[in-house]
Amino acid sequence: MIDRLRLPERGDRLVVGGGGLVWTGALIGGAGGSAIMVAIAVGGAIAVVRRSRIDHRWLVIGACLFAVGFVSGHVAERWSTSTMNAGGPSGPVRVLVDLETDPVAGRFGSWAVAVPLDPTTGARTWPPVLLIGDVPAGLAVGDVAEVRGSADPGGGAAGGVAYGWRLRVRTVDVLGGTDWLLGVANAARAGVDQALRSYNDRAGAALVKGFLIGDERELSEVDRAAMRAVGLSHFTAVSGSNVALFLGALWVLAGPLGMGGRRRAIGGLVALVLFAAITRWEPSVLRACVMAGLVLTARAVGLALTPWAALGAATGILVAWSGALATSVGFQLSVAAAAGVIAGAGYWRRPVIGPAVSTAVSAHMAVAPILLLRFGEIPTWGPVVNLVAAPIVGLATIMGAAGVLVPLRAPMAGAVMLADIVLAVARVGAGLPGVGPWSAAVPLLFVVASRVRTLRVPAIVVAIVLAATLVRPTHVLPNSAVVFFDVGQGDAAAIRTPNGGTILVDGGPDAVVLDQKLAQRGIERVDLLIVSHSHRDHIDGLAAVIGRRPVGRIWHSDPPDDGGSLRALIQRAERAGVVVEVPDAGTVVDFGGLLIEVVGPVRRYASPNDQSLVVRIRFARGDVLFTGDIERFAQADLPAPVATVLKVPHQGAATSDPDWLAAIGASLAVVSVGPNTYGHPSREVIDSLEQAGARVRRTDALGDILVSFAD
Repeated sequence: MIDRLRLPERGDRLVVGGGGLVWTGALIGGAGGSAIMVAIAVGGAIAVVRRSRIDHRWLVIGACLFAVGFVSGHVAERWSTSTMNAGGPSGPVRVLVDLETDPVAGRFGSWAVAVPLDPTTGARTWPPVLLIGDVPAGLAVGDVAEVRGSADPGGGAAGGVAYGWRLRVRTVDVLGGTDWLLGVANAARAGVDQALRSYNDRAGAALVKGFLIGDERELSEVDRAAMRAVGLSHFTAVSGSNVALFLGALWVLAGPLGMGGRRRAIGGLVALVLFAAITRWEPSVLRACVMAGLVLTARAVGLALTPWAALGAATGILVAWSGALATSVGFQLSVAAAAGVIAGAGYWRRPVIGPAVSTAVSAHMAVAPILLLRFGEIPTWGPVVNLVAAPIVGLATIMGAAGVLVPLRAPMAGAVMLADIVLAVARVGAGLPGVGPWSAAVPLLFVVASRVRTLRVPAIVVAIVLAATLVRPTHVLPNSAVVFFDVGQGDAAAIRTPNGGTILVDGGPDAVVLDQKLAQRGIERVDLLIVSHSHRDHIDGLAAVIGRRPVGRIWHSDPPDDGGSLRALIQRAERAGVVVEVPDAGTVVDFGGLLIEVVGPVRRYASPNDQSLVVRIRFARGDVLFTGDIERFAQADLPAPVATVLKVPHQGAATSDPDWLAAIGASLAVVSVGPNTYGHPSREVIDSLEQAGARVRRTDALGDILVSFAD
């Protein structure tokens, strides 16, 4: 039933070994690779050399290849270090720049790396600069712009790109582009944007953009983490399958033109350069394009190049060209996955499902060691999820490309729908357990069942029961209880009502963290979402809720400022049909068997913190006071509400009146806080609460804090 793995023959081993020697040299020359990765590369190269029975001439060639890699890695490391330490101007500046990266949205605005240009000659100067703040989203790689702002000489790296100084942007005037190739690539990317514009409110649209051009900037952090957790992120990285589809489409279009094999090969090489520019030279794209380019070149001159030889040569060429690729996780995973696919080709003889199983399992096994070393976890269910998602992704990519090329709505609508299905698969898979002693036992039991007939039935039963147990949340929130989530420097808490409903108060600063917390507690629906105020350490995490979990109703305070982030959140909720309300102080609601009393704000305040929605939630055996980030000014207008449990305002900052906190009379005070440089929580606040008889508990020290009010 099973063929042996297709290992490289002697000639291929020489090429693969050569690529391994270049890679090893780059790792050592750059001193950026871990000792384990260096050992693996050296060991692999030695094994290849020994199995190939090569003579001394090949040893000389091998030494030269190692030296090339060493120089490449050393140069890359020195350039990166010198760039980050180069420094730059300080204070107000006006500078002409050429963009090196597309703008990326961040927590405090957007950023992009650019190269300064000489205003007289237009020549590129050094070092690169990080543009931060109001960088227009419409800018693209290759655009030339005049930027005004305030400079800071500190250097660093953003998105793996080194820069020597920072520039906080005030104004940007786009002047044009510098490169015809980038102009064509940007036009192609703009065509994808235009075709997806009417679907911008769908998460699937962002994923289709990732399938087509590797642009996942509009994909939410939660969905990105879910794709990564189940081993599907390679679909948005754009690699071998996308290159194959691209070349296949080109071949079909070239057919009616009567182009011969050699002309098609030359056309394919030109198209690969354009495709690499469109997808922004991602490491996985470079690997796939260079492999395909080598195969096309060999075909054009009448030679046959095996997949192993193409992989080895492509790896060596790319690492020799840029030593930084040797330590790129994306490049490592891409090369490993390609090697796994080649080695496992034809591993199963069964038609249809056989090749799919072989590809998914072999690629997963090849990248597993790297995932374990770099991230400490392996997506155990990756092969299964990939088997389900791969054909859907392929069809969505084809339909998406058709939707860009033809003026019809149906293909792109179908692509977005299929992408939504892929996201649903990823979200379900992300809730399954990762690698561990018990999850690893599941596939082991199925192997036992396939090999030992007498144990087949009990092994399958135990495997199914164990898998079902692992899939269930391990810390389900019980009725009549509240859990204060450890979400870092911010607030988020969930309440389970006596009737089994769920109330969520704020979402913390990180949607990925909140999504994981809600999944662990088995929270699949939020009946009432209370947003205390408009600051991002309370609402950014709610991207894990709006559009991802059913929400019955939202309460929020009326922000005194523009509340941009809160306004965007409310708009998304209203588009989803959620009821949104601003409750008045004094409102009392019976909700799911408990009482919710709106205590404040009692009037309008200039500060968003003082404008926090303050609510007291009453259980049969006690109550919890949620205070948002209310400060002294608003506290002076608000008689201290008596409560059993107090959520201490503003991460325990010294902005509270200690006497007001003590007058609440709480027996338990919870400080939701994370690592910070603000001095939170204040020693004065902690001492006043403890002197008033409260037990003070911190999420940064204890993790999630669960309080039960059940009988």
